[in-house]
Amino acid sequence: MQKQQGAALIIVLVLLSVSLVIGMSGMSAALVDERLAGNYSAAVLAQMNAERAASESMMNDILIGNGSGQGQEFWSDEPGKNLLKNNLQEIINSDDNINDWKDFVRNFRYEDVKEEFSVVSQYDDSICDDEGYSQCLYFPVYIDIESEGPERYIVAFGAIKNKQNDIIAQSPPIFIELSLKDGDTPPFDPDTVEDAISVFDSIGMLAGEKIDIDNDGKFDFVGLLQAGVEFEADKNFDFEGDGSGEVGQADKMDFPFVDVDMIIEEVKHSIDPINDDGEDCILTLAGDQEGGVIFCDGDVELSGNFANAFIVADGDIKIIDDVALENVFIIAGKDIENVSDKNGFSIKNSFFFSKEEVDLELKGNDTIDGFWIYSGDDIDIDIKGGGNEEWVGGLIARRDIDFDTNGRYNFRHASASTAFSQLAGGAGSSSNSGLMVASWES
Repeated sequence: MQKQQGAALIIVLVLLSVSLVIGMSGMSAALVDERLAGNYSAAVLAQMNAERAASESMMNDILIGNGSGQGQEFWSDEPGKNLLKNNLQEIINSDDNINDWKDFVRNFRYEDVKEEFSVVSQYDDSICDDEGYSQCLYFPVYIDIESEGPERYIVAFGAIKNKQNDIIAQSPPIFIELSLKDGDTPPFDPDTVEDAISVFDSIGMLAGEKIDIDNDGKFDFVGLLQAGVEFEADKNFDFEGDGSGEVGQADKMDFPFVDVDMIIEEVKHSIDPINDDGEDCILTLAGDQEGGVIFCDGDVELSGNFANAFIVADGDIKIIDDVALENVFIIAGKDIENVSDKNGFSIKNSFFFSKEEVDLELKGNDTIDGFWIYSGDDIDIDIKGGGNEEWVGGLIARRDIDFDTNGRYNFRHASASTAFSQLAGGAGSSSNSGLMVASWES
């Protein structure tokens, strides 16, 4: 019998040791990867919070100002007034390179800025406060350097906290440079609606298929109309002349096509939406928007008073209460409708452009003084109540126009070019026609 040397035990122990070392190394690498992934995820979320703050600032303080005029007060006419950091204010007040202050701000993070601005009323850190983990803030910067001219910026920061309320990730700053709109164009290429505006100049009603006017009382139509297939009206319908142009049924004309999808895409590339993730937008603000653009990436519920504004929705627009519009251009990616004939309308020099249907129920005493509607589908107007009321403007529908009244009514065609030029050229406002994004950088 051979004497045993114990070599197998040694080999097994060596293999076990090697396996243990490999296993521990793998576990260590996995833990490192997990921490790296967690840190990367936190950093990405912090950056997203900064972007969220920057986007929110565009709606809250710049374009609308919460309907109370704060949009203009948000900016100071004195360089650096909104920034209380002494050494930063010195940079802004000097005539050095305009980018010097950005390089200085890039050394800051959310925690530094929050502490610095804890007593400043014009910054907001509550936007991203989701269960206490997401944090962000923004503040304005107004710079007026002689060699460069005045410039306006929004600076935004984001951060992520853990359950212990410790900051675990912070974003670098985001800078949004803003510029005044030129005051000679809307937020989309005017050529996209030029054909429709030209047709509005020459005709009161144009339908690709049928015009049906159902009137219980006398209906006077001043201007031209044309139906591609059929025109039908009750016996009380009459063409009336006022000496200003032709009346009656017009000769066949080419139907204007408005690419609403292209307009919305153009607006999307230049204006941040006021909503998150396709949520409905509730617009109940009042006042003069001074040519500002309100963009909703979804459906809109609209009420209140609006003047000198572009309202663009990539969805339906529903008028849910009384509304007064003056020099307003509304574009909908789907339908435009009001939910009740109890809503009061006061509309002056305004436009509705809808990719799909326009369905409005109005009261007989509503004021319609310069109202042009374009629909990529049908237009259905139902006017309740009596009285000797009047619609001044025009209607264009790619399919049918159905216009119902139960009292005496006048429809008076009016040219749209002047109203559109006034709106596109700054909405008739003598002040600036709103702010728009000029550049976005980190």
